[in-house]
Amino acid sequence: RNVTDNVADLMIERIKTLPQETQYLLSIAAIIGSRFDRVVLSLVSEQTQAQVMHHLWPAIEDGLIIQFAEQFKPNKKSEEDSPDEEECSHQQFRFLHDKVQQSAYELLNPQQKRAVHLKAAELTTRRNSTSNNNNNNNNNSNNSSDGNLASQNLYEVVKHYKA
Repeated sequence: RNVTDNVADLMIERIKTLPQETQYLLSIAAIIGSRFDRVVLSLVSEQTQAQVMHHLWPAIEDGLIIQFAEQFKPNKKSEEDSPDEEECSHQQFRFLHDKVQQSAYELLNPQQKRAVHLKAAELTTRRNSTSNNNNNNNNNSNNSSDGNLASQNLYEVVKHYKA
């Protein structure tokens, strides 16, 4: 066994010590990508944004994922006591390391992975469609950045459909 395999095994064991809901959200986040945001994770997981934050908190505390936008500390008494969606609207995250993402991804079975990839592809397609409609209605849009965004979104959709 090489060091890479040992690190992956260690990360899987570390993730398995987290609450089940946290493990599940990390797995979905791993499918979304190395960087993900609260809104997309909420939509793909079919949980409220407050629930997502509540369930992600153990992984944040454990250092497996890192926030790189607004800071947030949920009220740990219950998810109902967490802030509303407006209070935590710009939260984005990234996995500490690609091995953490890979380990979280491996927790889902192939059927679950396909279902989440499909949902993520459909969400990306809908968001891209909405974004294009908004840009078509806005005469001040920057065509070169719109093209880059469309290419990036197309890549995301294809990535999820190919999985």
